[in-house]
Amino acid sequence: MRKENVKMILFPIIVVAMVVGIWIAAFSGKDAITPATVEQAEAILKENGLASFDMTGEYQQSWQAEKFLKHALICEDGDFQFEFFLFDSDGNAEYVRKALQSAIKEKGYAAPNKEAYEAGANYVLYWLKAEGIYTVDMRVGNTLVYAYCQEEDAGRLKQFMAELGYFEK
Repeated sequence: MRKENVKMILFPIIVVAMVVGIWIAAFSGKDAITPATVEQAEAILKENGLASFDMTGEYQQSWQAEKFLKHALICEDGDFQFEFFLFDSDGNAEYVRKALQSAIKEKGYAAPNKEAYEAGANYVLYWLKAEGIYTVDMRVGNTLVYAYCQEEDAGRLKQFMAELGYFEK
């Protein structure tokens, strides 16, 4: 009788251990992306002939984010806008990403449009193509990229994101 009790106790423990093992294997960073540094973002823009500006103070003030926004790097080139932010935590970066995503949606882009949402181990990506504008809102760890351009320049934006390591090449 004792062996049967041990088997009845061990079986659920083994099943739970297997489920936990599978969950850990599936979500242990298999699709994690290494967050870029401000220096990397700045170098990529410079290599592509674009000037970037440190707008940290301005964004800290306008967002009242002195305590959690560590760096804001902005690049404007006509209709091409690329913004790279570094925050003190993943949570604060995600909070701002969600706010930017809401702002994108509130602009009232008319149909037809295409949008996608994707999330992985340490990133969240939202993009929208509407009315000739391609917009990306992506958090990787404690960094955030908010960028937009004319749809015909989407390849250029995707190239920058790939060079950062945020999109596949």
